[in-house]
Amino acid sequence: MTPEHLSDLSLRKLRTPYFVEILQNAGHYPYESPGRKQLLEALLRFTARTTAT
Repeated sequence: MTPEHLSDLSLRKLRTPYFVEILQNAGHYPYESPGRKQLLEALLRFTARTTAT
């Protein structure tokens, strides 16, 4: 798992909306449960937040 402080260094440089979601019991690429479900839910929340008018 990538240490959070290293990810933060990269994320701060983004010039687009983002948020960090820590997936519980999931690996780096969450293709199995429960990570996949958590990732999908996070993506839906992000989409709703960034497309709301």
